[in-house]
Amino acid sequence: MKKIYTINDFTVRKLNRQIIDDNVIAHTHDVQFSRKLTNGEKVRFERMRPN
Repeated sequence: MKKIYTINDFTVRKLNRQIIDDNVIAHTHDVQFSRKLTNGEKVRFERMRPN
């Protein structure tokens, strides 16, 4: 059966860093998973990241 991570599988940690560029403020968070992700889940999670 194919595993799919859910909101219960990860914790979004506190603010990691803040970036200000041309009056746009962005910030990052670390995400900590409670279990090891499958290769497919890793790929899916990486694709959610903005470039």
